[in-house]
Amino acid sequence: MFKTVKSKFLRFKQVFQDGWDQFVFDHPKYNTNYYAGEVKKMLKCGSPEGGFMTFKCMECGKGEHKVNLSCKGRFCPQCGKRHARECMTKIANMLFRGIRYRQIVLNMPEQFREPFSNHKNQGKLYTQYMGISHTC
Repeated sequence: MFKTVKSKFLRFKQVFQDGWDQFVFDHPKYNTNYYAGEVKKMLKCGSPEGGFMTFKCMECGKGEHKVNLSCKGRFCPQCGKRHARECMTKIANMLFRGIRYRQIVLNMPEQFREPFSNHKNQGKLYTQYMGISHTC
C-alpha cells in the first residue's frame, strides 16, 4: 500500500514508464512531440535528471544540501496542481466581491474538437461558440 504522496507519485511515474509506448501505439493521436515532451519532463520531475541545486553552508563551507527541481509541467500531478491553484487565484481576483458564482462545464461536440484545437485564432472562435451556446 502506498501511503505517502511521494510514493504515490513514484507509482504514477512507473505506470507511465511501463505503459507510455504501448499507449501511444494504441492511440496514435498522442504520438506528438508535445505529449512526448510533457511525459519526459514529468518523468524527470523531482529527480537529479531533471536538474538540481546545491546549497552550501556560508560559514564553514562544509555542509551541502542538494534539492531536486520540479518540472513545472501541467501534465505532472504535483506541478499541475500548483498551476491549477495559481490559475484559480488569478480568476478569484478578477471576480466581484459579494457576488455568488457557480462553475459550469460545457462539453464541446466531438466533431468540433479537432477543428477548434487546431484553429489559429482559438480565443475568438471559443468566444463566438460561447455566445451561440448562451443564446440556445
